[in-house]
Amino acid sequence: MRKVTLEYKRLLRWVNTDIMVPESWRELSASQFVAVCHLYLGDGSEESFISAFFSLPLGIIRRMDSYHRFKLSELVQWISDFCAPHNTFLIPELSGHLYAPDPKLKGVCLQQFVMADTFFIRYMSSKDDMDLNRMISCLYLRSNECFFIEQAPTRRHWWNKDLKILDIEERSGELSSLNKDLRYAIFLNFILIKNWLSKAFPYLFQESGDTPPVKKHVKPHVNWIKVLDAFVGDKITEYDKFLMLPATTAFRIMNTRIMEGLKHGR
Repeated sequence: MRKVTLEYKRLLRWVNTDIMVPESWRELSASQFVAVCHLYLGDGSEESFISAFFSLPLGIIRRMDSYHRFKLSELVQWISDFCAPHNTFLIPELSGHLYAPDPKLKGVCLQQFVMADTFFIRYMSSKDDMDLNRMISCLYLRSNECFFIEQAPTRRHWWNKDLKILDIEERSGELSSLNKDLRYAIFLNFILIKNWLSKAFPYLFQESGDTPPVKKHVKPHVNWIKVLDAFVGDKITEYDKFLMLPATTAFRIMNTRIMEGLKHGR
């Protein structure tokens, strides 16, 4: 965080206000991240973005000259870099007691990630809101929801005995009423998560060689059907066991095996 002192005139006198300016994705609050997404969606003006991001009254921003508004915007130019890696969800909870995965995808099984990533890829090409809702449904769960009954959710309390399998279609319908900026923020956040994965597991999640604008940002996608078939093959009894593994454990196994295969020319 960077401390910046803002001086402006109010009621015929000068007032000094200290504001804390984030310098990386991990320092953003949920509301600031939503403001960034509002900007990327092209909704609202630069003035409304600065007001929301820095928690300053819109009237004060409007009284600033263009140079000072530019200097404020300059402080957060790094938000245009969607190739930066980030391993946490910046919006930890949605209404209805829906919780995001913990940092570094702790508590996320391979099945959960594969399904979320599949709907993410679909949304990239379809731009269908229901695909976006399905992706979010796979990521934000209630404390008693899971992908396999054999696995207890990380946020489950001892008195929560009514474990149930997530109904993606039902949940995606519920999420239709969620603010579009908020849903798009989760989509952008998932891009940052995938950037982190491409650094942590470079043989499985390949990095793209360019940095196009975020709305056209396309990284090479993992063909999950092909990858899972290669690792599990026709061992049907092992399939669910593999999908139940913690996602990052499965990624480490697959990344290592791909790396060794390349070394030996396989």
